[in-house]
Amino acid sequence: MELKNFDKYTAISREHIPYLRDLAAAVSQSPYRPVVHICPPCGLLNDPNGLCWYEGWYHVFYQWYPFGASHGMKHWAHVKSRDLSAWEWCDEILIPSQPYEKNGCYSGNAFVSPEDGNCYLFYTANYKTEKGRIPKQAAAIMKPDGTISKCSRNPLIDGAPSGMGGDIRDPFVFEQNGRYYMMLGATDQKGKGQLILYSGSTLLEWDYLGIVRITEKGKELNLGTMVECPGFIKADGYDVLMISLIGLPPQGDRYLNQFTSLALTGRLDLEHMEFRAERTQETDCGFDFYAPQPFYGKDKTPMVFGWLGCGEQKLPEDRYHWRHGLTLPRLLQVRQGQLYTPPCPEVLPAFGTPIQVPPHPTPYSNPKIPVCLNWSFEDDGLPHVLQVGSSEDFWSLTVDMAQRSITWDRSSLKIPVDPAYGSLRRCTFAPCSPMELLICLDNTFVEIYTNNGERVLSGRTYEAGSDEIPAI
Repeated sequence: MELKNFDKYTAISREHIPYLRDLAAAVSQSPYRPVVHICPPCGLLNDPNGLCWYEGWYHVFYQWYPFGASHGMKHWAHVKSRDLSAWEWCDEILIPSQPYEKNGCYSGNAFVSPEDGNCYLFYTANYKTEKGRIPKQAAAIMKPDGTISKCSRNPLIDGAPSGMGGDIRDPFVFEQNGRYYMMLGATDQKGKGQLILYSGSTLLEWDYLGIVRITEKGKELNLGTMVECPGFIKADGYDVLMISLIGLPPQGDRYLNQFTSLALTGRLDLEHMEFRAERTQETDCGFDFYAPQPFYGKDKTPMVFGWLGCGEQKLPEDRYHWRHGLTLPRLLQVRQGQLYTPPCPEVLPAFGTPIQVPPHPTPYSNPKIPVCLNWSFEDDGLPHVLQVGSSEDFWSLTVDMAQRSITWDRSSLKIPVDPAYGSLRRCTFAPCSPMELLICLDNTFVEIYTNNGERVLSGRTYEAGSDEIPAI
């Protein structure tokens, strides 16, 4: 097909629909696309947004630039599913069509109102000027019939509170003790990342409360230079806070990606504006993960999706004019303060019958179709190595039972991914026997779960010779 060039800040209009349909048809032939993971029909996907269980459906929105594999004018794409496996595209999406959102509809969450039964979609209205951004928070309303309309009172919050800069974004609304709260990620005027909080008696009127201190053992956490995509949920008697950070320096084997996502279990003290963490951990220890959003699924089950990507990556699928996908849906479970995030069981049948892998396996070839590998072995004090790919083009997973460590190595792949951020990821695990790993392969999408979600590592892998289909 003949490709067109679009201005970076082009919003979808009716005249673009035939072109985007043709582009999506061409993109579907890309050799790198998954089957089970959510990915865009064309263009670039990033943060998951507006996650909810509503009127018998799971709704997943995500940040979407439809016209190419690059960051541009962000829309909210929209898919839905009854079973977390078969996803349907929805034409009801968020398009940046109003003056207050002239540079895009940025991230936010969904909240189902107990008063009117509507699903409120909160988002940041991106508004840039020559002097910088003016932060604006807005809402759209999804009715039970699935129709979506922007709130006539937008922007609900216009401008920055005292002491904050122009980077304030990604509203996350929740209810506690009969009152509504909105968390936002921010950078203050000194260039430090901050979590700020608003409250309201309704979903459309908000008052600024201030900065939420995040502490562990009485010490304030380093939040880098920017907090993004905050999320708050209750699971197994704990408060769980998720934050994504820009500018957090590496610490040994931790925080090696361009941007970092943390999960904290503890207590949110609204009276004293403090989240007291009992434990802080990387939400995902792999190469390609960012911006997780927690939400309540069917039967109020705590769940999370993440973006299976990170930062300003350039990937092999760019030449086919799409980029990135979401993780599998994961449960949120807390055991003795430790957050576990196993895959939702509803999605696993889409991978077929699991393949049992012996303790010391021979190299395994990625079949390019969805498959799960079950790898289990006793604590024998030995290293166990799984190699996936060919003898000259592979990635490996090493589990060292003596050191209680897992190392994922992508250095032997002929097609590197984000080499500036290294080819090794390593994490530790609690003493266990047997050691159990579930490895979900979906073409180029890989998710590795240890001991029912104690640790998760997500990333992309590409084998040379898999791109014989001509680029678009």
